[in-house]
Amino acid sequence: MYNKLMSWLASGSTAPFMYANQFFRRIFVRIQRDDQVEYLFCQAGGDGRLRREKLEYIGLYCRKDGLLYDAAPSVFKGSLVWSDLCIRTGPALLEQMRDEVRAKVEEKVGNDRRNLTVSKLSNPWLKSELQGVAEYGARDAARIIYLDNLASEQLKQRISHTNGEVHTHFHCDYHPEGWTEDEMLSYIMERDAFVEKKTEKSLKRSSQGGSPKKGTTI
Repeated sequence: MYNKLMSWLASGSTAPFMYANQFFRRIFVRIQRDDQVEYLFCQAGGDGRLRREKLEYIGLYCRKDGLLYDAAPSVFKGSLVWSDLCIRTGPALLEQMRDEVRAKVEEKVGNDRRNLTVSKLSNPWLKSELQGVAEYGARDAARIIYLDNLASEQLKQRISHTNGEVHTHFHCDYHPEGWTEDEMLSYIMERDAFVEKKTEKSLKRSSQGGSPKKGTTI
């Protein structure tokens, strides 16, 4: 079914596509979103006649790369192609984007730490602990110190002891709460530009000492 469905999508035909075998019948309908993306709907069962109220949204077809995104498990899970489709669902793409932004932020901070606002230690106990790591820390062990007045919840400094010196390894905790359909499609269509934009926004927020409010999409 999947190969025939993709052939129909690639053909550009605007007529509904019906697939039937001895086990089930499905009718597929495409609706243009814009010149690059189409919504895909499906009607399961029935007598072969199309009923609008029974149409279920099952994904987005991208003409640019000829791939199906945000595929519905109700139609495709259990099929041989699901392992390929599931990495292009909305949640999977969001996680992928998050990881790419984190890696970009860490790369940029590693190259130029002036991108960050440095939090000053004011707690005497934490100062003592930090000094202890520098003087007595185990060579191969890493010790995480949470700063009492850290400017951003997203920023942590992992403190390790190497050759008698304290080194800070920046770890980005960028975590998007979610994204809109437009944002997901922007990521699909212009992935590098989208990730770069989110990276710069995350760096700017961090350097200003702010942290995103709960529910805010970065």
